[in-house]
This record gives sequence, structure tokens and C-alpha cells, in this order.
Amino acid sequence: MAEPQLIGKEGAIESVSAAVKSGRLSHALVLSGAKGIGKSTFADYLCKMLLCENGGEPCGACPACLKISKNIHPDVFKIYPAGKSETIGVKEIAPLKTNLFVKPNDADKKIFIIYNAERMNRFAQNSILKMIEEPPEDSFFILTCQNSQALLPTVRSRVTEISLTPAAKNEVEKEVLKRFPEISKEKAERAALLAGGNIGVALEIAEGKELSELYEAIERIANAICDKDRALLCLELGKFSKKKEAALRLAELMLLLFRDVCAALAGAKERLSGCDEAVKCLSKYLSVRAALEGVDECQKFISAVNGNANLALALASLEIRLGEIARR
Repeated sequence: MAEPQLIGKEGAIESVSAAVKSGRLSHALVLSGAKGIGKSTFADYLCKMLLCENGGEPCGACPACLKISKNIHPDVFKIYPAGKSETIGVKEIAPLKTNLFVKPNDADKKIFIIYNAERMNRFAQNSILKMIEEPPEDSFFILTCQNSQALLPTVRSRVTEISLTPAAKNEVEKEVLKRFPEISKEKAERAALLAGGNIGVALEIAEGKELSELYEAIERIANAICDKDRALLCLELGKFSKKKEAALRLAELMLLLFRDVCAALAGAKERLSGCDEAVKCLSKYLSVRAALEGVDECQKFISAVNGNANLALALASLEIRLGEIARR
């Protein structure tokens, strides 16, 4: 499989392939999953599966597959969020209505892809409702979104959802090393760990400076907890007050760190966080109970931020709770 973001998606591919071969593939699909999980790549793979001139699994070499790879296939129509607000309104949906009943050019099917479909306003969603409910036999709709619950219930009831899941950590690590052979195995492992099985995110982390910055921040936060230095703890967490994604990755890493402390205090040697020095430091000052409270507070922070809580306030609350743990 050539496309890196499709690693770990074998189950979804098998399911779709079987549906295509049996002629039972839904005319309206929703590909859901986190940013970077491979939704756009999977959408292109579906297009190749439906339009490949050699039939069966996409060959990747026929004119249709090559045109899809180059984003120039005349029977694949793509809709993206537009404007400063990056939303999809009736104006953006209009080309679908225009082309829905037009005969395909090269192939015997037409495919309409709406990226980030959760950004459609309710007028746009109502506009496509009739189209996905009774589409022409030669038309397929593919919607990508991070959270299908953001779609209207009437839309969700008329589509088949395919939830894309993360790849195994070792598969992500291998892909990172393949794409960035110059980086160390430790850095690739840390990128895979922080990405949580999301290859797109892992590649982004490995390529940028965020990875080293997060681990450096973890070391300073661990020292602040050990030294009961509330000012330093506040300073370090405050650096992430305008960086939501980085703050979430930091919290996920801290959660693993506190789990490692629990494991270390129980005599286990395996480390999930990759923060050996921070684990050694905290293991000298925290009890198992305090470390478990650290796990719980990090999980609460992640849940709150994912639920659109104010990031600065959530960080301030986390700082207070970790400060209380440090005093014990």
C-alpha cells in the first residue's frame, strides 16, 4: 500500500472493497476520524477503487488512477470550506447541483467529495439532503469530518459512516523513519507516541520543532513539581495558553508520565512516556496516590479542552491541581 495514511486501515479497506464487489456500496459515505488520520487519502483511494480502469483493487497506474492522484479527474468534484470563516454554505454546494445530473466525462460514475463536512452550515446540509437521499445511479457522495455528530440527524440517517481508526504505534514509527531517515529512532518513537497512532500527526510532529519543545517542557514541569515551584509550573503551562493542539499533546504526554511514575513506584521498568529523567525525579517525591491523581487531572483537562472549554482557564485549573499534588 503506497499511501502512508492508509497504514492500519486494512479493515476499512476490506469492508469497502467487499461492498464495491457486491454492488452494495452506499451512494453516500461519511469518513470520520481525527485530523491527520487519513480521511482525504482514504477518499482518494475510494475514488480509485470506483473508477480504476482495471477493476478490482486500484492499480494506481491506469489513466483514471493517475488523474485522481494528480487531482485532475473530470468526474471527481471536490468541495472545500471557503472564506475567512472556513465554512461551507449554499454557494459552495451549488456546483454539486449543477453537475449532479450531467453525464460523466471519462468514467461511468461521478464522485462528489465534501471535505470537513462538519463545517457545512444547516442551509448547506439541507441543500445536499435531497441529493444524497435520491442520487442518480451513477453518482457517489463522500463526506469527510472529524465528528459526524456535527452533521444534522437527517443527514446522518442517510449516509453510511466509516470510522477510520489509528494505526499501531510500531507501524507509525516505521513510517516516520521511512519518511525522515535522518532522524533518530528515539525521535521517531516519541513522535509516534505523541500522535497516538495518527500517521499524519506523527509526520507533522517529526518534521517540526514541537516534539523537542514538548519534551523539554515536560522536564521543566517535572522539576517544578518536585521543587514545589508553583511560579515555574504556572509559567510552563501558560506557554500553551494559545496552542490548543500542543496543549493537548502536552497533557497526553503528562498523563503517560504520571502512569510511568505509578509503574516505577510499583517496581516496573517499562516506560510509555519516553521521559526517563522526569520519571526518576517524580518517583522520589510523589506517592502512588499522588501520581494517580496526576493521571486523573490530565484526563480531566483533555476532556474539558476537547469539549471546547476555555484553554487558558483549563490550564490554570490544571496548574492549581498539579500544584496541590506537589505539596503532598
